[in-house]
Amino acid sequence: MRKVFFATLLIVLSLNMWGQDFYFVQITDTHLGIENHENITSELIEKINNLPFDVKFVVHTGDIFQNNLKEKSVRASFHKLTSEFKMPFYAVPGNHDLLPEKYRLLSRIYKKEIGPLNQLVKVEGVNMIFFYSIPFADTELPDVKSQKQWIVNALDSLSEEQVILFHHQPSVGDFYNNEMHDSWPPEMVLFWKELLNRDKVDAVICGHFHRDELHWLGQVPVYVSSSIAGFWERQASFRIYHYQGGRLSYQTVYYYEERSEN
Repeated sequence: MRKVFFATLLIVLSLNMWGQDFYFVQITDTHLGIENHENITSELIEKINNLPFDVKFVVHTGDIFQNNLKEKSVRASFHKLTSEFKMPFYAVPGNHDLLPEKYRLLSRIYKKEIGPLNQLVKVEGVNMIFFYSIPFADTELPDVKSQKQWIVNALDSLSEEQVILFHHQPSVGDFYNNEMHDSWPPEMVLFWKELLNRDKVDAVICGHFHRDELHWLGQVPVYVSSSIAGFWERQASFRIYHYQGGRLSYQTVYYYEERSEN
């Protein structure tokens, strides 16, 4: 009788884990405060709100601002835009948000008016970590040790659970101008790769490159999304993720201006 009970319990737990089926949306690199990025972001928010399925949350993976977090008008624009979302919204800072030359001041402004640097939120039984990783790319920043300790503690506490990790700048090489460039210092890449694989993170989701890319850190997939900002004549977009049965797939939705025909 006891064997039957435990067998039934294992089946129920398995069904609970692999029966997860939900959607979430990623936006990234809005670079608010220049060009027409506010207008494009607003139009894409409307599209996200009208998606034909239940979106559990939206995450912004950094470079919210264009070196202008100090400007009250730009912060007000951010709050107006994000208030339009009909679902929970989360964000992580990027390298254009907390600038090295005014790091302490900008960190205080960000925490007070935008949100925490790191968050851990459980959605449908899956742990979502929203993490500020820029000190790992720029190790001269003062938050390297504290950020390292935070992510180690967070992942250690979730070692037996499902985790998706969101941050801004990918640790993998950045290919442009027909050559590869280091994105993080090699020692930080090694630390990051070992940490993510040790704690079996399900997926990492980033921005920063303004391109659609997929990479692997050992057994961990790294999804890189294109941007809302139209730098280098790129088409603005956002990404829909579908988490189903422990697997993550995505679709990219592109912005286009509707033009009247003569």
